[in-house]
Amino acid sequence: MRVAAVQFEVDTASRTATLQRALSALDTAAELDPCPDLVVLPAFLDTCQDKTGPHHEIARGPGSAACGFRARNWGVFVAMGLAERAKPLPRLKGVLLDRDGDHRLIQSMTRASEPLARSFQCENAPLGVADLLIGRIAVLTDGDIISEDAWKEVVGKRAQLIVGTIGGGAVKATQLEAALTKLARHFGRPCVVADIVARGQNSGLRREGVSRIINAEGRVIASAQAGSNETIIAELELPAISASEESTVSEAEG
Repeated sequence: MRVAAVQFEVDTASRTATLQRALSALDTAAELDPCPDLVVLPAFLDTCQDKTGPHHEIARGPGSAACGFRARNWGVFVAMGLAERAKPLPRLKGVLLDRDGDHRLIQSMTRASEPLARSFQCENAPLGVADLLIGRIAVLTDGDIISEDAWKEVVGKRAQLIVGTIGGGAVKATQLEAALTKLARHFGRPCVVADIVARGQNSGLRREGVSRIINAEGRVIASAQAGSNETIIAELELPAISASEESTVSEAEG
């Protein structure tokens, strides 16, 4: 399975500009030869605001619709993340789109530590997996991607690949890489994580980007440079699922 993780700089003053950057990066990734089966974007729509404060979409809103159009146009699977409008605080969500641009998985962040917990609410709901032509995939957003309990839950549902979308979480690059390699090795599952770059203008958010692709042995096989607008590509071998396991788990949507 060929995967791509896209890391790019968000414009915290303009959601439109950030979305256009994401779509342009998605196009560039999909034009590669050979084309990736799955393109993973970061949680890029949770950082956009203007002088009146942040503005949030819904998961089935214009941002994911635009990415879904690109998924259908290029014939690739796409994962992305955003902050969904909710009260009293927005929810961080990961979205998985199939080659027809349909939403196959919408997954809320369920676990968060400070400072994420001050800005976003977690949803007390089961984590899901999606059965696609390329494999059984879980999407873990921000705090969930470094949670051993979250990994255990989706691996218990026979996820073959763990996808992470990050939008400015507090975990540093070295800490994130150490956590991901340990989890991938412990559970025997590969993961692909896409992160943003932010320079601190307007919102004060600074992020250098920690996008990584890690195989099932816990080895980093592709890594984006800090602060770069970059797409990393790798071939991943997914663990097999037995016939008995296949019959016990159906697609779930969170």
